Amino acid sequence: MQSYSEKFQKEIIKYLRISILSVLTLALILVVWLEVASFKDENTLLKSQSQNNVERWFEEKVGILDSFMSYINYDTNMLDDYDATQKYLEAAAKEHTDLLSAYVGSPSLKTKMICNDNWIPEDDYVVEDRDWYTGATERNGLFVSEPYVDATYGNLCITISKPIKDTDAVMGIDITLTTL
Repeated sequence: MQSYSEKFQKEIIKYLRISILSVLTLALILVVWLEVASFKDENTLLKSQSQNNVERWFEEKVGILDSFMSYINYDTNMLDDYDATQKYLEAAAKEHTDLLSAYVGSPSLKTKMICNDNWIPEDDYVVEDRDWYTGATERNGLFVSEPYVDATYGNLCITISKPIKDTDAVMGIDITLTTL
């Protein structure tokens, strides 16, 4: 027959085992919870960094458009000189590898468009029917297109355009999204 102290020792050992298992279980739960919380924090940080990267990328592209426009706004008579404007757009576009094209469009230009690649539209081309033109003039500011596949290059891209002040012209750039 077991003595009272032996029974007591067995009970203590049983409770110690249960206590140790409980503590280990709680410790494991705490570690998992901390890992999940850490993962969520890292995920939130990555989302924030990605959003900041996209915003910086976009601001850089708008800056390219603004620099083109500053040059043209500086000398609005430039729009009357097709060759000078085309050569400027061609040279400026070569500086930016993610720029598919740069152009100025206006119903009052005799060619309707002046493009960096020297493309001249057909006679039935109506500048005012183009989203990049109407979007910029209706908002009297920045227009950004939905992403689309460029027909000439086959790249996924967007168009960013703005009206040129004191004219009926709009400046636009097509930017490939591959660098994004």
